[in-house]
Amino acid sequence: MSFELKPDERIGSELRRLARKELRKARTTLGRAHPPNTNAIHDARKSLKKARAIVQLIDDRDAKGIDNSTKRLRKVARALSRVRDTDAMFEIVDKLRHKDRRLFDARTLKHLRAWFTKRRKVVLSKARRKHTWPESHDEGVEAAQRG
Repeated sequence: MSFELKPDERIGSELRRLARKELRKARTTLGRAHPPNTNAIHDARKSLKKARAIVQLIDDRDAKGIDNSTKRLRKVARALSRVRDTDAMFEIVDKLRHKDRRLFDARTLKHLRAWFTKRRKVVLSKARRKHTWPESHDEGVEAAQRG
């Protein structure tokens, strides 16, 4: 998706609008399922990367109303990254299993699935306890609206 700035609006306002749009998209994507699935995590991470890039442009331009948004967005991205890493590890094990059925016996595969599922729940739980997400999305949207 490309970003489109409205020619009649101020650049700073337009950048903030685009950042809000990406943050809302990430929050909506994560809120669709509880817990969020792998596609939701991936899509939310992409939206956060876009929002962080926009915030960096705003910071470079005038920093008005952004305060600690970059740090908050980085914190959320880090939490989502941990969930995605767990999902990716499971996908790799699954692909290896499909490539060579002898690689993992049923018992080992069952234990790995249980471990990945537990790890994913722990990572999501820690993110919620530390107020990393989804509350930080709201803070990011509010910071992007100021200014």
